[in-house]
Amino acid sequence: MKTVLLIATLDTKGREAAYIKERIEEKDTAVLVLDCGTAGLPIGPPADLTREAVAREAGRSYADVLAMSRDDAGAIMADGTARTVRRLYDESLIDGVLGIGGSDGTILATAGMRPLPLGFPKLVVSAMACGNTRFGEYVGTKDVTVMPSGVDVAGVTPFTRRIFDNAVAAICGMVSNVHSQDLGDNLIAVTMYGQTTECVTHAEKQVADAGYELVAFHPNGFGGALMEEMIEENTFQAVWDLTPQELSEEIAVGLPEGVRPRLISDPPGGLPRVVSLGCLDFIWRKLDDPAPLEGRLQYRFNPQITLGKLRPDEMEKVAALMVERVNALPGQTTVLLPLGGISQWDKDGEPFREADLDEILFTSLREGLRPPVRLLELDAHINDAAFSAACATALIDMLADAATGSADA
Repeated sequence: MKTVLLIATLDTKGREAAYIKERIEEKDTAVLVLDCGTAGLPIGPPADLTREAVAREAGRSYADVLAMSRDDAGAIMADGTARTVRRLYDESLIDGVLGIGGSDGTILATAGMRPLPLGFPKLVVSAMACGNTRFGEYVGTKDVTVMPSGVDVAGVTPFTRRIFDNAVAAICGMVSNVHSQDLGDNLIAVTMYGQTTECVTHAEKQVADAGYELVAFHPNGFGGALMEEMIEENTFQAVWDLTPQELSEEIAVGLPEGVRPRLISDPPGGLPRVVSLGCLDFIWRKLDDPAPLEGRLQYRFNPQITLGKLRPDEMEKVAALMVERVNALPGQTTVLLPLGGISQWDKDGEPFREADLDEILFTSLREGLRPPVRLLELDAHINDAAFSAACATALIDMLADAATGSADA
């Protein structure tokens, strides 16, 4: 029998938790209830993981929590929830997680979901899920499914029953379809935007013929950070950082709070890595945040996103940051320069072509990179088949060297 962990603040959501627990059990699925409440007495179903136990997981007593400010108490219970959920996962006691709540409940429930690996079922029913709320702070880099409740998550009414029933059907469907967590030993991480997808597409067959599979990450601030986390977890055999565009965002506008920087992660001893310069020539912004685009050459990418070219002084800083981080990587690293342009519209005849800007980057890398980092230059655009083949060949050759122990070959 599969088991769903239900996270709720039983002091305020006890009736709702009782209804959801009963509906899950009707689907021949077991339920563990985690109470992360910080206020009144719990009601509803007895907690399998009590608030006292959750506080202890964070190294505090619940009496300590009650004596704290509301904000500090919430932080302790969020930490305890995260530690409890991860322990349950590590001990193979749960197959999925469902959380419910308003503002506080959503914070606490998603704190428990973020330590879980990609692909493990995670669903939160939230009154905060609306067009006015940024959800990055809740979900982080993980694949948390967010279900708006519409009405408040308060009471068992004809409207909340519909939402709760949908959530129950969703999480039970997810846990019934959970696959093995064994990912195999032939995965290569690759970063790509739509502007560099063509390069990756060219390489897919060559990589597959060598016995490897590409796993693509969208370097949108959180996608690259997730890849960095998974690199440290030894998920991949190699990394093809074709599109490290978040470096430009870091320099020109800054990374979102709490987001892991790029080109810093490797397991002990490192791993083979090919790095290129995809989309380092611009930043991107949604239309509701146009200020960073002012005074830049712009390109309307779609109705939601506009691209803005970097300035020369920013490109110098991006180049210096890249040199610093690439030189510090412990594994075999090859950097490939596409001299014909580093993004889709950065080529002759296209609106973002600024060869002088690219040359700032090329020159800095030529002068700053140090052995054992290898530097290869191709008179090709980043999306040309020849450049793609060179990247794939470098990856496959380094993987072969690593397999035979000839990393210095």
